[in-house]
Formats: sequence, C-alpha cells, structure tokens
Amino acid sequence: MIWGIEFLQEAEKDMKRLDHSVQIQVMKIIVISARTDEQVYKEASKRRKEHNI
Repeated sequence: MIWGIEFLQEAEKDMKRLDHSVQIQVMKIIVISARTDEQVYKEASKRRKEHNI
C-alpha cells in the first residue's frame, strides 16, 4: 500500500527551484517514504539522513 502524497504550495515552489536532477532524487525519496513497508521506510530514512534532506 502507498500513502497519498500532497504538496503544499511552498513545497511545490521549493521543488521548482531545485536542479532537475535533485528534483528526481527528492521525488524518489518521497515516493519510497510513502510506502508502508517498514524496510523500505528505513532505507528512505537512511538516504534522507545521508543527503541532509
């Protein structure tokens, strides 16, 4: 199961300011984080910490 994702207007503006390659990385982490599988969530948390996101 995947949770729904909604962005605040401020978040959308911030995403648009990022370089396209960074946008892709951020979106991958957000999608992975939305999954309910605990192992996937732990991996996403690890990646967020590694990239200071």
